[in-house]
Amino acid sequence: MRKYTPDKVLVISDNKVEILPVAKIDEEKIETDMHIFPVADAKALINPAEGNIYYVVNCSLPYLQECQRLKELSENIAIKNMFNFGEQERKFDIKFYVMLAVLVIVIFLLRG
Repeated sequence: MRKYTPDKVLVISDNKVEILPVAKIDEEKIETDMHIFPVADAKALINPAEGNIYYVVNCSLPYLQECQRLKELSENIAIKNMFNFGEQERKFDIKFYVMLAVLVIVIFLLRG
């Protein structure tokens, strides 16, 4: 389940206006359910009546489609990373084998 902030994104594109809830925001991006917008492309306006912020994004349809592809790409990367969990540990680790060799040598020296 996704936790939403009280903030909204006001998307103005061509001849329509959409108000979308902000799912996540950081210093670089504003994320909604369908799009990721760069913070640099949005104008932040305070809504004193509700106590939240409206991020206004004035964009064309190709820009909006690109933001949607960016969102899909970030979700695909997250899913890929979930399935590749622990892949780093499976790679050849020379330190492990060196420590194993030292352990075997110590065992033989203590037995003899």
